[in-house]
Amino acid sequence: MTDKDFEKIEKRIIEIINIDKPKTVQIIVDILKTEYNIDQDILIEYVYELSEKGIITLKTENKITPVNFIQYLKSINSSWYWIIVLFTIATNIIVYIIPSTSQLIFIRYIFSFIYLFYLPGYAITKILYPKNNVSNTLRVIISLALSIGIIYLISLLLNVTFFGLNLFPIASSLLLFILTSSTIGLYIEYQSSMHDK
Repeated sequence: MTDKDFEKIEKRIIEIINIDKPKTVQIIVDILKTEYNIDQDILIEYVYELSEKGIITLKTENKITPVNFIQYLKSINSSWYWIIVLFTIATNIIVYIIPSTSQLIFIRYIFSFIYLFYLPGYAITKILYPKNNVSNTLRVIISLALSIGIIYLISLLLNVTFFGLNLFPIASSLLLFILTSSTIGLYIEYQSSMHDK
């Protein structure tokens, strides 16, 4: 490869960075591979040479990888888990605090709808698909379908026990189910992230 070719690729790399603003070097290399018939390793070397010359600046992300499950619980990766925990607790508080004759009953309905028809299925999808390899739309659809089935099974089980189908047993069973399955889903997600390293 001649110096002229290198200058041409160098100008194109700078153009890609200024126009497309790629987040990773791999994106730059993928664009260049479609335009030039050059090996990926050589293109990566070109990008790093430009960085060493000071022509471009590469930023490195300081990602702290959790070593154990407790650190994973505190990391940004578990934010979905904490949202579910807080929403579940908030819904249970709202259901017991807002009476059915209050003008704020619509808040209770909104929270209860999500609590009944989304969260149980979402917790199960986190167990079934821990690596986020499912689109968000598909995850919502699966969550709705699974939630209906889970509500049906919990209601069936409660109906044959001495608890019956009252507000407290249903809310408590769902609370227990959602928190348990979310915790299991988080642990499986943690295990799969450790396995990928």
